[in-house]
Amino acid sequence: GSGWLLELPGPTPRTVLLAAAPTMPAPDSRHLTEWQRADIDAGLPWIGAEVADLFTPQALGIERLGA
Repeated sequence: GSGWLLELPGPTPRTVLLAAAPTMPAPDSRHLTEWQRADIDAGLPWIGAEVADLFTPQALGIERLGA
C-alpha cells in the first residue's frame, strides 16, 4: 500500500504514518498514551470535544504553534 510518513517537531523525535485503514495495524491504547505524553512535552494541546467550547485558541496560545 501507499501512504505518507511525516516527521513531527518537538523534543521527542516522532513520525506519523498515514495510510489506508486496511494496511494499518489495530490501535494500541499504550501507544496513544505515549503519543499524548509526547504531544504535551512538545507543547501541543489535546482538547477533547467535551471541553472544546471552554477555550479560545488565543487563551491556549495556539497562534505560537503556527496553527
